[in-house]
Amino acid sequence: MRNFEKIIGEEFLTSNIENNEYSYQKDYEKNKKLSREEIAKILGKQKQDKLNKNLDRRFYNKGVAVLVEKKQGRNISKYEKQLENYIKLEVAIGTKKIVGILYDVETEEFICLTHPKENSFQSMKYYESLFEIKVKKEDVYITVQSINNKLHKLGLSNLVSRMMFTGLALVSLRIAKEEKESISTNSFEDMKNSLSRIIREKIPTYSKHKDAKLRLLSDEFSKISLNESNEKDVQEIYEDIDKISEWINSYSWEGKDAMAIFFNEFRRYAKKSEHGQVFTPEIWTDLMYKLINVNYTSRVLDAACGSGTFLTKSMSKMIKEKRTSEKSIKENNLFGIEWAKELYVLACVNMLMHKDGKSNIIQQDSTKEETGKWIEEQKINKVLMNPPFEGQTGIKIVKNVLDSVDENSLCAFILPDRTLYTKSSKIVNGILSRHTLEKIIKMPDKVWAGIAGVTTSIFIFRTEKPHTNKDIIKYWIKEDELVTVKNGGRQDVNNKWVDDGSDNLLKCWVDIINNTREHETKQVGKELEYLVPQKEIVLTEEDFQKVVLDRILFENPEIKEKVSEIKEKDWLLWAIREKSNMRDKK
Repeated sequence: MRNFEKIIGEEFLTSNIENNEYSYQKDYEKNKKLSREEIAKILGKQKQDKLNKNLDRRFYNKGVAVLVEKKQGRNISKYEKQLENYIKLEVAIGTKKIVGILYDVETEEFICLTHPKENSFQSMKYYESLFEIKVKKEDVYITVQSINNKLHKLGLSNLVSRMMFTGLALVSLRIAKEEKESISTNSFEDMKNSLSRIIREKIPTYSKHKDAKLRLLSDEFSKISLNESNEKDVQEIYEDIDKISEWINSYSWEGKDAMAIFFNEFRRYAKKSEHGQVFTPEIWTDLMYKLINVNYTSRVLDAACGSGTFLTKSMSKMIKEKRTSEKSIKENNLFGIEWAKELYVLACVNMLMHKDGKSNIIQQDSTKEETGKWIEEQKINKVLMNPPFEGQTGIKIVKNVLDSVDENSLCAFILPDRTLYTKSSKIVNGILSRHTLEKIIKMPDKVWAGIAGVTTSIFIFRTEKPHTNKDIIKYWIKEDELVTVKNGGRQDVNNKWVDDGSDNLLKCWVDIINNTREHETKQVGKELEYLVPQKEIVLTEEDFQKVVLDRILFENPEIKEKVSEIKEKDWLLWAIREKSNMRDKK
């Protein structure tokens, strides 16, 4: 990693002596110059002693200093004291945020003294992120709620339009700041026109296909209109969007699906016809990513990508694994297909919000043969999908995808529990004749509560290996332990599914499923669904008596009123005697 200067960013290199080194005893712009006497005192030495004052490399931006001391072919741990001295001098010139690194250019041994968990060079922005205040979920939801209320008040009633406006405004505002472009907020039309121009002119593209995509985004954005608004309304919307823009661009955002957050909030004002749109909850995108072992080299497809939830999550995790490959990951590893125009626009916006202007998302029908050919050309080896539940469309997409990706690919689909029994037997048999269903993970019943009245499972296939009636390994995640938050949907407020290495539900279930460990819910069998155990029915004498009594009361309503006067244990005897007396009178 000899080119670590390029990884951190050569533009951040600060040097005031030869060989790009930095001396704390020399002037550098506004930095305080330290005398030899001051350096000796700071290091607890005498003026005549040998003093560590010339650092190999110093990078600086936005109050963060990255100090790198290079060695060659040595045991670098014995130089930790030297680096500690440089850190003391950096503090003395007023820097509070410091990253200190020892690096052997020959063996590539790496020690980060200030942040021991770090094990490789990263970008300057990443080092800045180590000192960021973490984004709080509740702050995000409060701000999104504020935007939603204002847009609804001003007459933007369509759910997708509100999501599209907010997403495109976020993208445009970020680019406007980077390009130092001013945005007019005198009126909604002025703000919209400024942002629309930035979409058309300032987002870089490298192909006709991507130019056309940006023209589409700009056109859709320009169609959005509000009722009459005053400058105060527009300014408040602008400020709220600016807040979210800052959060999304921070490292602590960690790939959270902004569109899913918008959806949870914005659907409060949605019309009934709009409630058919389903966004995959984030905890399941995290889990599925790990269940099929996606990594930064994978080529990931979502052929019913909706707003792009699986793609943004995959992108974030792949970049986190290999930050030096960020550009390549964005250009070559993520692929999406969406047929519905509005959702296609949302997917493009979502990827742009996560700084991917080169995403390979196309608007096509994933059931068609030509789409299958496009998938073949992309050499896909991992699939993460939540295809449509209704009709035969979803299962048709599943077959086309499985038939078109590379051999031995792992593919995970969210489908209704009994899909392989209720959909076209011809299509299902066609799938199983070519591909193996390895695992079924039944999801909790509450996953789609209030959104879709269906229970679902994750079906994991391996391609181009016929199923031939093999046993399937199955598990049931009965509870996800999410908490329903007022106006915020079901959220992981207790971090049960956060991918931070802690011993939470995510880590537990990934270990159980990937290693096929024993578990109380584990099943191994040939059935194409998880068989939910039925409670054993045991009839007691009390049950029998109740049924008899209910029947007597049904046939003799005239004695029903008297029942409440009799002790419960005497009901049956009384009812039988009363009925017998009535017969005798007849």
